[in-house]
Parts: sequence; structure tokens; C-alpha cells
Amino acid sequence: MKPAILWLHASACAAFAVLVLRVDPAEGRGLAVAFIGLALCFAIAPWRLSWAPLLRVLAWLQVGLLAAGVLLLLLAATIGGGFNLSPELQTPAWLAGVMLFSSALSAWALSPSKSAE
Repeated sequence: MKPAILWLHASACAAFAVLVLRVDPAEGRGLAVAFIGLALCFAIAPWRLSWAPLLRVLAWLQVGLLAAGVLLLLLAATIGGGFNLSPELQTPAWLAGVMLFSSALSAWALSPSKSAE
């Protein structure tokens, strides 16, 4: 298990929660609480080895959902023949890309290590 990778993903989850609260403080509370919970779980994961299988499933689920979201965002940005991503969506798009990458790395870091035989 690689603690630095898990802490990177925990930081990305916390940053996403802050971004959600900045965009819509009233409606985004539930989503922000969910991402803060994920951030805490991934930050504590190096000391709670029993959580690894559940967190690995959550990380792969995040990879799938974020990939679908980023693809839909890119598809929507190309409608009309050009690539037009509004400035308001650039920060969430970059953060989603970072979270996609860190989710995949976290899932890899949480996979069971093969013992050398």
C-alpha cells in the first residue's frame, strides 16, 4: 500500500468538496459531506487495512463515474463544431481529471500485493 498516493487522492476529494461548496453552498452540502467522508477514509486507509477492499471498489467506481462525466463534458464542449469550454467549467474539469488519475492510482495502491515466491 502506498500512503502518499492515498493521501493525494484524499486531498483531491477534499478539494472537490470545497469546490462544490463554493459553487452552490445550499444544494452542495450533501455532496461535499460525501467527498469529505471519502477524503477521510482514504487518508486513514494506510492504518486500516481491513478497509482496503471497500475503498478499492469505491476508487474504481469513482474512476468510472468521473470518466463518464469528463467524456460527457468534453462531448458537450465540442457541440457546434469547435471546442468551447467556459471559464467557469475549466477548474472543475481539471479537478475531475486529477481525481480520475488519483482514483485509478488509489485503486492500484489498494490492490493486494503479490508475495514474492
